[in-house]
Amino acid sequence: MTGVRIMITAVIAACGLAGAAAAQNFTSQMQATGDFDGDGLTDTAQMVSNDRGYHVTVTRGAAPRDPAVIAEGPAERAPNTMNVVPPGEFRTTAAGPGEGRSEQIRTRGQALIYGTAESSSALVYWTGDEFRTVWLAD
Repeated sequence: MTGVRIMITAVIAACGLAGAAAAQNFTSQMQATGDFDGDGLTDTAQMVSNDRGYHVTVTRGAAPRDPAVIAEGPAERAPNTMNVVPPGEFRTTAAGPGEGRSEQIRTRGQALIYGTAESSSALVYWTGDEFRTVWLAD
């Protein structure tokens, strides 16, 4: 249980949520595990939301105390799906936030797709140096 508590505390700290009150006020949590960076260690993706908003993080097995914040936003836009996908090819959409063109993405390892069922979804994959997020549907 201590390891889980440390991980949740690290995620909360990375997301700018302070203190034990923040840990007790989360209303939703999703988690998925895989080897997202291809180093042979288990990585953990997590979405935590509360009335102040949501945060999606990925904690690499090689850096358990340094979760990467992948996405954040208002509570009403919190994702409700999170799935690990095998390596493959994905077509991005030009309609996603900050996007201007569609492109073909080929992932070399497991990746994460999160989003809202029957709506938008985003692909999170490791580039070799960092996690990149692209929109697949809007």
